Amino acid sequence: MESLLERPGLLCMKKHIFTYLTIGLTLFSPFGFSVNAPKRLWDSEIDNYLTELALPLWESAGFDKKPQFDLILSPDVNAYVTSDRIIHIYSGLLLSAKSDAEIQGVLAHEIGHLLGRHHIRIATTAQNARIPALIGTVIGVGAALAGAPQAGVAITAGSQAAGISSILSYSRTQEREADQLGLTLLKKNDLPVPPLLNFLDGMRGNQLLYSQVIPAYLTTHPALSERVTLLRQNLSEQDKAEAKPLPTQDFKFVKAKLNVFQNGSAAALRTLRGDDSHVIYGRAWAYMLQGKHEESLSLIEKLKKKQIKPKFLADLEAQTALMEGDYEKAANKLLSILKVNPDLPVTWLELADVYLKANKPNKALPFIEKLSHIWPQTPFVLSLYGKAYGKDGQIAKSHRYLAEEQLLLGNYTQGLQHIAYAKTQDPTEKLASQLKELENTLNELKKEAK
Repeated sequence: MESLLERPGLLCMKKHIFTYLTIGLTLFSPFGFSVNAPKRLWDSEIDNYLTELALPLWESAGFDKKPQFDLILSPDVNAYVTSDRIIHIYSGLLLSAKSDAEIQGVLAHEIGHLLGRHHIRIATTAQNARIPALIGTVIGVGAALAGAPQAGVAITAGSQAAGISSILSYSRTQEREADQLGLTLLKKNDLPVPPLLNFLDGMRGNQLLYSQVIPAYLTTHPALSERVTLLRQNLSEQDKAEAKPLPTQDFKFVKAKLNVFQNGSAAALRTLRGDDSHVIYGRAWAYMLQGKHEESLSLIEKLKKKQIKPKFLADLEAQTALMEGDYEKAANKLLSILKVNPDLPVTWLELADVYLKANKPNKALPFIEKLSHIWPQTPFVLSLYGKAYGKDGQIAKSHRYLAEEQLLLGNYTQGLQHIAYAKTQDPTEKLASQLKELENTLNELKKEAK
């Protein structure tokens, strides 16, 4: 892993810290700066599901690598993209959808925003209007149609109203363009278009309530009725006659799990009724979260006898084993998932955590290294390195990584404390040099912060 210390010069260091903080604010506060950051759900099953839906659209748009997702636990029906090409999607949207095709239509719209380079245009427009808070403005499909009146509305009023109006008006143009680009991506992959229209149609009632509070000219999205009408005009008779796609089993399993995590285990247990595989799966997750492991394990065994099984049943088994302190079983279950799909960062993270809990740092380090390539120079990855090297007896190296973690978090005094302790551990010549440079950086940043 490349250390911050291996980047030349203090100027580069400061630039990196600023970039990290900016990205952090974008991820945790999509509609401005908020103290109450929304909850995220990191889950390999849901991430893999969304990736499979988005990948053909993503590749058709000419993007390399794989799409990345940020799942926000909220009943709001919304999705948006940011300039780092991360698709942020609300659990409320997934739970409101009636089929995979509806979700795929929303993803096509979001990828359309990226294809139209709207993230670049809106940043430039915001800078010209001198509204810094809008530089990170998000562009999405719903503007939180199911609630959250603070989302996607006027940012301020008075002297800046004209600048805001021009930006939001431009965003309405972007929405129409994203609709058309999304439509093109769907057709290019022979995917149905009507499900997206049905989904948008179903949201119109919510937007009508929303517009009673917010003046129409200050909304960031054109009226849904207008968008649906424009999209329908671009459909052929064959498109309109397409059979309604049925939801897949993966869709049902994902929704059952999200029901538990969004609504809580007790509420989910009241609504998940029947003997279908996805119902049993959701109930097993609910019991596991309640600490009722016997009930959860009983349902897991029942699922194993079913013809239709969830792809990520082993993840549920791993979580149950982990809560019972059986680290070896948890690790083996997670490794079995990676044999089928080796590219699952959240599963790498789970394995790193399991091996650290089991005091097996040498087995944790390869997975931490993988994470460092996906999320380079982030505090939690640096923290994992610190814990792993500490458990491995490499104390000086451990405190160096913990110092870097504190640097990124802006805790300069704590960072210097880690440096001081690392120096007492007889570091190698190379490590001593790195510690000295990091110490100088922390001291200078601490002075500037006063």
